[in-house]
Amino acid sequence: MTTQSSPIITEMKVIPVAGHDSMLLNIAERITHGLPAISWC
Repeated sequence: MTTQSSPIITEMKVIPVAGHDSMLLNIAERITHGLPAISWC
């Protein structure tokens, strides 16, 4: 039996919503600093 110390994200979906999508993309850009660590599909 194994235990995980942190949750693992297996799938991420981004659904654009007027007024919210730009905020999410802005936060993601600041986190990744332009690095291709997270791919938005």
